[in-house]
Amino acid sequence: MSLIPQKTRALIDPAKFRFKVLVYGNGGLGKTEWLSGADEPKGSLGIVACETGHLRGQLTNAGKDVECVFPDSYAELESIANGAVFKDKQALALDSLSYMNKSFIKDAALAIPRKGVDSAKRAQGVPELDDYGTMAEMARRVLAKLLARDQHLIVTATEKTITPSPENGLTETTILPDLPGALAFTCTAMFDFVLRLKTRQKLRDPRDPKTRYVERFWICQPDGQGTIAKCRSNEVGVPFLDREEIFDLQTGAGGFQYMLNKILAGYGKGK
Repeated sequence: MSLIPQKTRALIDPAKFRFKVLVYGNGGLGKTEWLSGADEPKGSLGIVACETGHLRGQLTNAGKDVECVFPDSYAELESIANGAVFKDKQALALDSLSYMNKSFIKDAALAIPRKGVDSAKRAQGVPELDDYGTMAEMARRVLAKLLARDQHLIVTATEKTITPSPENGLTETTILPDLPGALAFTCTAMFDFVLRLKTRQKLRDPRDPKTRYVERFWICQPDGQGTIAKCRSNEVGVPFLDREEIFDLQTGAGGFQYMLNKILAGYGKGK
């Protein structure tokens, strides 16, 4: 019964804690590679793949032999959210929500009939203002079901930048997941963790320009530059994830298991 009172600390027991995270960033930075770290031990992860390219964007993970499904319609996405596949997995990944919205979620919204005659633009598959609201609600309902499942959940998205204008009412530049309509803002409120993946140029030796390399890192808390990010896991108001977490595949730093273990260790200190 859902109305039986529970102690909140019981939810952060290592056996019960679930890492519900939205990760976003520009294409090609390593989000799909990162989520494959949830497949530990082997067979723990199921990927719902909907990107472009061979294997729907999963070519990065081809050598890791992770289980995937490739939905082609909103009805199939709903069936996944209802537990048709991967219900016994420890972790589920949705890769990526941005492209799903631009493909079959959009198609499902445009298939809803309107009163009167459709515009020529909409008849050609181009959403109009009210369609974006429909798309956002359809995506929100699927996410709500996925978030309610007793699994780790990873959802990826690309990013977009919104500059301030009288039309959007923003007073500063905002960087957030590339999702339709109000979902770009409300989606981030649905997750306990919102992480943005970025890169920057670094020098291994400050005196030698030939030691330049590209460092990948996660922004896990607001950076004062418009990034939407958050970490709800904290003790006395101090988040367990640093403002920036370096992502290094060779050392494991910033990987899925690294983040999860750091959060669990933080809760362990508070016992």
